[in-house]
Amino acid sequence: MLKRNPAVAVFFTLVCACLLSACSNEEAQRKAFMEFLQTRIIDKPGVHVPVLKDEDKKVFGDYSAQYAVMQNFHESLNKRTEESLNTAMKQMNISSMGQAMQRREDIQSAQKALNELPALISEEQAKADDVRKSFQQPEDLKAVYTKAYDRVVTQPAEAMKSMMPVASETLTATLEALDYIHAHQNVIKVNGAMIEVSDPAIQKELNTRLQALNAKAQATMQAQRKMVAIIYGRG
Repeated sequence: MLKRNPAVAVFFTLVCACLLSACSNEEAQRKAFMEFLQTRIIDKPGVHVPVLKDEDKKVFGDYSAQYAVMQNFHESLNKRTEESLNTAMKQMNISSMGQAMQRREDIQSAQKALNELPALISEEQAKADDVRKSFQQPEDLKAVYTKAYDRVVTQPAEAMKSMMPVASETLTATLEALDYIHAHQNVIKVNGAMIEVSDPAIQKELNTRLQALNAKAQATMQAQRKMVAIIYGRG
């Protein structure tokens, strides 16, 4: 007859207790993390990336690292693009063709920045996506995390990448109009927002170019509104 070994029984009791404790702890951390994602990110309009406090990290345990990928994306993206993007937006703030003629170099500089930024955004987005793919997540967390990640990483990145080529096309149309005016400056006079053309044929061609420019500008405004709606939660 086999004899029960008290020491072995105690050992297995302790092991089971530790396993149950670990499971219970993980479940509490997961639920706290899910609630954080839902209430602090998903339920709020726009993009919100709160900075975790030390007590938050303790409550979330290892799940803090899964939030860090979203936070790191924004920190790195802002560091790499904020200055050039803000400068480009200021350089694009032109109210008349006369002002555009005076600021041609600014327009070219803004276009250069806009053409370079989508690649930087894609690079940072790819980094975040690669880290995210490594996560092993229970289905309940995966559903909530996917919504939060889409809100603060995918949507703003795609909106910014969509807006910049449209804005660049507007600048291209502006530069083409400026080139046409310069090539026919003997019959085209620009004074601020006023444009006078003494040749009807040149007037017709210029109007065609300006109409194309206005259409591109409208498309840029629509893309900007979409980006603002996503990032700030307002139209």
